[in-house]
Amino acid sequence: MPASIQITNVSKTYQVASDEQSIAQKLGLKPKDRKPFQAISKINIKIPKGSFTTIFGPNGSGKSTLFKIISGLEDPSSGSVMINNQSVSDARIGFVFQNYRDSMLTWRSAIGNVKLALEARGVPENERHDLALEYLKKVNMAHIANKPFYSLSGGQAQLVSIARAFAFQPDVLLMDEPFSALDFQTSLGMMEALLKLWQEEKITTLFISHDIDEAVYLADQVMVLNPNPGSIRKVIPVDFKRPRPISLISDKKFFEVRSKVLEEFRRGVKP
Repeated sequence: MPASIQITNVSKTYQVASDEQSIAQKLGLKPKDRKPFQAISKINIKIPKGSFTTIFGPNGSGKSTLFKIISGLEDPSSGSVMINNQSVSDARIGFVFQNYRDSMLTWRSAIGNVKLALEARGVPENERHDLALEYLKKVNMAHIANKPFYSLSGGQAQLVSIARAFAFQPDVLLMDEPFSALDFQTSLGMMEALLKLWQEEKITTLFISHDIDEAVYLADQVMVLNPNPGSIRKVIPVDFKRPRPISLISDKKFFEVRSKVLEEFRRGVKP
Protein backbone atom coordinates (compact mmCIF):
# COMPACT_ATOMS: atom_id res chain seq x y z
CA MET A 1 0.00 0.00 0.00
CA PRO A 2 1.27 3.52 -0.72
CA ALA A 3 2.42 5.39 2.35
CA SER A 4 2.69 8.94 3.61
CA ILE A 5 6.12 10.20 4.71
CA GLN A 6 6.63 12.63 7.56
CA ILE A 7 10.11 14.17 7.75
CA THR A 8 10.53 16.23 10.91
CA ASN A 9 13.49 18.49 11.63
CA VAL A 10 15.98 16.08 10.04
CA SER A 11 19.66 17.03 10.05
CA LYS A 12 22.75 14.97 9.27
CA THR A 13 26.34 15.76 10.24
CA TYR A 14 29.30 13.59 9.26
CA GLN A 15 32.48 13.33 11.26
CA VAL A 16 34.95 13.53 8.38
CA ALA A 17 38.50 12.26 8.02
CA SER A 18 38.20 9.62 10.74
CA ASP A 19 40.24 7.18 8.61
CA GLU A 20 42.96 9.80 8.07
CA GLN A 21 43.14 10.47 11.79
CA SER A 22 43.35 6.77 12.59
CA ILE A 23 46.19 6.22 10.12
CA ALA A 24 48.06 9.28 11.38
CA GLN A 25 47.83 8.04 14.94
CA LYS A 26 49.17 4.60 13.94
CA LEU A 27 52.13 6.27 12.22
CA GLY A 28 52.80 8.49 15.21
CA LEU A 29 51.86 11.62 13.27
CA LYS A 30 49.68 14.48 14.36
CA PRO A 31 46.26 14.10 12.71
CA LYS A 32 44.80 17.01 10.79
CA ASP A 33 42.08 18.98 12.48
CA ARG A 34 38.86 18.62 10.56
CA LYS A 35 35.50 20.17 11.30
CA PRO A 36 32.33 18.08 11.10
CA PHE A 37 30.50 18.34 7.78
CA GLN A 38 26.76 19.05 7.85
CA ALA A 39 25.09 17.51 4.80
CA ILE A 40 21.46 18.50 5.50
CA SER A 41 19.82 20.81 8.01
CA LYS A 42 16.32 20.87 9.50
CA ILE A 43 14.37 19.19 6.71
CA ASN A 44 10.63 19.39 7.39
CA ILE A 45 8.05 18.11 4.91
CA LYS A 46 5.07 15.78 4.66
CA ILE A 47 4.86 13.70 1.48
CA PRO A 48 1.21 12.77 0.77
CA LYS A 49 0.26 9.14 0.29
CA GLY A 50 0.33 8.06 -3.36
CA SER A 51 2.01 11.26 -4.56
CA PHE A 52 4.98 11.85 -6.86
CA THR A 53 7.58 14.29 -5.48
CA THR A 54 10.69 15.32 -7.38
CA ILE A 55 13.76 16.67 -5.61
CA PHE A 56 15.69 19.34 -7.51
CA GLY A 57 18.82 20.99 -6.22
CA PRO A 58 22.49 21.68 -6.94
CA ASN A 59 25.43 19.50 -5.98
CA GLY A 60 25.96 19.61 -2.24
CA SER A 61 22.28 19.93 -1.36
CA GLY A 62 22.12 16.56 0.38
CA LYS A 63 19.77 14.73 -2.00
CA SER A 64 21.49 11.36 -1.68
CA THR A 65 21.92 11.79 2.08
CA LEU A 66 18.19 12.41 2.43
CA PHE A 67 17.45 9.23 0.47
CA LYS A 68 19.76 7.20 2.71
CA ILE A 69 17.92 8.47 5.79
CA ILE A 70 14.44 7.88 4.35
CA SER A 71 15.44 4.34 3.39
CA GLY A 72 16.90 3.60 6.81
CA LEU A 73 20.43 3.06 5.46
CA GLU A 74 21.63 5.90 7.71
CA ASP A 75 20.28 7.48 10.86
CA PRO A 76 19.76 11.23 11.07
CA SER A 77 21.90 13.17 13.52
CA SER A 78 18.66 14.73 14.75
CA GLY A 79 15.01 14.63 13.80
CA SER A 80 12.91 11.74 12.55
CA VAL A 81 11.38 10.10 9.49
CA MET A 82 8.07 8.26 9.82
CA ILE A 83 6.36 6.24 7.11
CA ASN A 84 2.64 5.74 7.79
CA ASN A 85 3.35 6.86 11.37
CA GLN A 86 5.85 4.03 11.84
CA SER A 87 9.63 3.75 11.84
CA VAL A 88 11.33 3.45 8.44
CA SER A 89 12.60 0.04 9.58
CA ASP A 90 9.01 -1.22 9.42
CA ALA A 91 8.43 0.02 5.84
CA ARG A 92 9.09 -1.68 2.52
CA ILE A 93 11.35 0.59 0.45
CA GLY A 94 11.94 0.21 -3.29
CA PHE A 95 14.90 1.68 -5.19
CA VAL A 96 15.73 2.54 -8.78
CA PHE A 97 19.32 3.66 -9.09
CA GLN A 98 21.22 5.78 -11.57
CA ASN A 99 23.68 2.91 -12.08
CA TYR A 100 20.87 0.42 -12.58
CA ARG A 101 23.10 -2.35 -13.93
CA ASP A 102 24.92 -2.51 -10.59
CA SER A 103 21.67 -3.37 -8.80
CA MET A 104 20.47 -6.05 -11.22
CA LEU A 105 21.48 -9.70 -11.66
CA THR A 106 23.13 -9.56 -15.08
CA TRP A 107 23.24 -13.35 -15.48
CA ARG A 108 19.48 -13.61 -15.09
CA SER A 109 16.98 -12.91 -17.82
CA ALA A 110 14.86 -9.77 -17.80
CA ILE A 111 11.93 -11.69 -16.38
CA GLY A 112 14.24 -13.42 -13.90
CA ASN A 113 15.19 -10.04 -12.47
CA VAL A 114 11.55 -9.07 -12.02
CA LYS A 115 10.89 -12.43 -10.37
CA LEU A 116 13.51 -11.49 -7.79
CA ALA A 117 11.16 -8.83 -6.40
CA LEU A 118 8.36 -11.37 -6.24
CA GLU A 119 10.62 -13.81 -4.40
CA ALA A 120 11.37 -11.07 -1.86
CA ARG A 121 7.63 -10.47 -1.44
CA GLY A 122 7.04 -14.16 -0.80
CA VAL A 123 4.87 -14.70 -3.88
CA PRO A 124 4.40 -18.46 -4.47
CA GLU A 125 6.77 -19.81 -7.12
CA ASN A 126 3.97 -21.01 -9.41
CA GLU A 127 2.58 -17.46 -9.63
CA ARG A 128 5.83 -15.57 -10.26
CA HIS A 129 6.23 -16.07 -14.00
CA ASP A 130 2.83 -14.73 -15.02
CA LEU A 131 2.99 -11.84 -12.55
CA ALA A 132 6.53 -10.87 -13.61
CA LEU A 133 5.48 -10.97 -17.26
CA GLU A 134 2.54 -8.72 -16.44
CA TYR A 135 4.86 -6.07 -15.01
CA LEU A 136 7.10 -6.28 -18.08
CA LYS A 137 4.00 -5.76 -20.23
CA LYS A 138 3.20 -2.62 -18.25
CA VAL A 139 6.49 -1.08 -19.47
CA ASN A 140 6.25 -2.60 -22.98
CA MET A 141 9.15 -4.97 -22.36
CA ALA A 142 7.41 -8.37 -22.55
CA HIS A 143 9.11 -9.09 -25.87
CA ILE A 144 12.55 -9.17 -24.22
CA ALA A 145 11.44 -11.20 -21.19
CA ASN A 146 13.79 -14.13 -21.84
CA LYS A 147 16.82 -12.11 -22.95
CA PRO A 148 19.77 -12.05 -20.54
CA PHE A 149 19.94 -8.76 -18.72
CA TYR A 150 23.53 -8.06 -19.83
CA SER A 151 22.39 -8.00 -23.49
CA LEU A 152 19.77 -5.25 -23.04
CA SER A 153 20.14 -1.67 -24.23
CA GLY A 154 20.29 1.12 -21.64
CA GLY A 155 16.63 2.02 -22.09
CA GLN A 156 15.47 -1.61 -21.95
CA ALA A 157 17.58 -2.30 -18.85
CA GLN A 158 16.21 0.72 -17.03
CA LEU A 159 12.60 -0.20 -17.84
CA VAL A 160 13.22 -3.70 -16.49
CA SER A 161 14.64 -2.19 -13.28
CA ILE A 162 11.55 0.01 -12.99
CA ALA A 163 9.26 -2.98 -13.55
CA ARG A 164 11.12 -4.86 -10.81
CA ALA A 165 10.80 -1.94 -8.39
CA PHE A 166 7.03 -1.73 -8.89
CA ALA A 167 6.65 -5.52 -8.73
CA PHE A 168 8.14 -5.33 -5.23
CA GLN A 169 5.07 -3.23 -4.27
CA PRO A 170 6.97 -0.97 -1.88
CA ASP A 171 5.37 1.46 0.52
CA VAL A 172 7.75 4.10 -0.84
CA LEU A 173 9.76 4.15 -4.08
CA LEU A 174 13.03 6.12 -4.21
CA MET A 175 14.44 6.91 -7.66
CA ASP A 176 17.92 8.45 -7.87
CA GLU A 177 18.41 10.10 -11.28
CA PRO A 178 17.39 6.93 -13.13
CA PHE A 179 17.39 8.52 -16.60
CA SER A 180 20.54 10.64 -16.38
CA ALA A 181 22.66 8.19 -18.40
CA LEU A 182 20.14 7.98 -21.25
CA ASP A 183 19.88 10.12 -24.36
CA PHE A 184 17.15 12.74 -24.67
CA GLN A 185 14.78 10.74 -26.89
CA THR A 186 15.07 7.64 -24.73
CA SER A 187 14.51 9.71 -21.58
CA LEU A 188 11.25 11.08 -22.97
CA GLY A 189 10.00 7.55 -23.55
CA MET A 190 11.12 6.55 -20.05
CA MET A 191 9.19 9.39 -18.45
CA GLU A 192 5.98 8.44 -20.27
CA ALA A 193 6.38 4.77 -19.38
CA LEU A 194 7.13 5.58 -15.74
CA LEU A 195 4.09 7.82 -15.32
CA LYS A 196 1.81 5.28 -16.98
CA LEU A 197 2.92 2.59 -14.53
CA TRP A 198 2.91 4.95 -11.55
CA GLN A 199 -0.69 6.03 -12.27
CA GLU A 200 -1.76 2.39 -12.19
CA GLU A 201 0.10 1.56 -8.98
CA LYS A 202 0.01 4.95 -7.16
CA ILE A 203 3.11 4.19 -5.10
CA THR A 204 4.43 7.13 -3.08
CA THR A 205 7.49 8.15 -5.09
CA LEU A 206 10.45 10.45 -4.50
CA PHE A 207 12.58 11.14 -7.56
CA ILE A 208 15.94 12.95 -7.61
CA SER A 209 16.45 14.90 -10.82
CA HIS A 210 19.06 17.24 -12.30
CA ASP A 211 16.81 17.95 -15.31
CA ILE A 212 14.31 20.74 -14.66
CA ASP A 213 11.88 19.65 -17.41
CA GLU A 214 11.89 16.11 -16.06
CA ALA A 215 11.42 17.36 -12.49
CA VAL A 216 8.34 19.42 -13.39
CA TYR A 217 6.78 16.98 -15.87
CA LEU A 218 6.77 14.03 -13.47
CA ALA A 219 5.81 15.71 -10.23
CA ASP A 220 2.84 16.56 -8.08
CA GLN A 221 5.28 18.81 -6.25
CA VAL A 222 8.91 19.84 -6.75
CA MET A 223 11.09 20.13 -3.64
CA VAL A 224 13.80 22.70 -4.40
CA LEU A 225 16.85 22.42 -2.16
CA ASN A 226 19.51 24.86 -0.99
CA PRO A 227 23.13 23.66 -0.85
CA ASN A 228 25.75 23.55 1.91
CA PRO A 229 24.05 22.37 4.02
CA GLY A 230 21.08 20.95 2.17
CA SER A 231 17.74 22.42 3.22
CA ILE A 232 14.35 22.93 1.65
CA ARG A 233 14.15 26.25 -0.13
CA LYS A 234 10.60 25.86 -1.42
CA VAL A 235 8.06 23.20 -2.38
CA ILE A 236 6.34 24.13 -5.63
CA PRO A 237 3.05 22.40 -6.52
CA VAL A 238 2.52 21.09 -10.04
CA ASP A 239 -1.21 20.96 -10.76
CA PHE A 240 -1.35 19.71 -14.35
CA LYS A 241 -3.95 17.02 -14.95
CA ARG A 242 -2.94 13.40 -15.41
CA PRO A 243 -2.29 11.57 -17.64
CA ARG A 244 0.19 14.08 -19.04
CA PRO A 245 1.24 14.01 -22.69
CA ILE A 246 4.93 14.59 -23.31
CA SER A 247 3.89 17.60 -25.42
CA LEU A 248 3.09 19.32 -22.09
CA ILE A 249 6.79 20.24 -21.89
CA SER A 250 6.29 22.82 -24.66
CA ASP A 251 3.11 24.30 -23.17
CA LYS A 252 3.06 27.90 -21.92
CA LYS A 253 1.67 26.92 -18.50
CA PHE A 254 4.43 24.35 -18.14
CA PHE A 255 7.01 27.08 -18.69
CA GLU A 256 5.38 29.18 -15.98
CA VAL A 257 5.90 26.43 -13.40
CA ARG A 258 9.35 25.67 -14.78
CA SER A 259 10.30 29.34 -14.36
CA LYS A 260 9.21 29.29 -10.70
CA VAL A 261 11.38 26.24 -10.04
CA LEU A 262 14.34 27.76 -11.88
CA GLU A 263 14.04 31.05 -10.00
CA GLU A 264 14.11 29.29 -6.62
CA PHE A 265 17.06 27.19 -7.76
CA ARG A 266 19.00 30.30 -8.81
CA ARG A 267 18.26 32.09 -5.54
CA GLY A 268 19.52 29.09 -3.63
CA VAL A 269 22.90 28.96 -5.38
CA LYS A 270 23.65 32.69 -5.31
CA PRO A 271 26.82 33.42 -3.28
